[in-house]
Amino acid sequence: MSVAYYRIEYHPAAPADSRWSAVDDNRYDGAVDSKPPANIVGWGPSEDAAIEDLLDQLADWDEEMHNHGHR
Repeated sequence: MSVAYYRIEYHPAAPADSRWSAVDDNRYDGAVDSKPPANIVGWGPSEDAAIEDLLDQLADWDEEMHNHGHR
């Protein structure tokens, strides 16, 4: 199991429910043409909420790949 390193950023001009973003530095590459999981970003009103959103999205992606036999 790999250890996740989260990059957290604050976006003061964003709507209150999306002021924080979180990415997994081991997976995220920031390229416009990236596909999951390299383009998954969590958003939320707090650091913890952004991380939770990121983890939920990554879990959904992992489950989808597992269920469809992709990897």
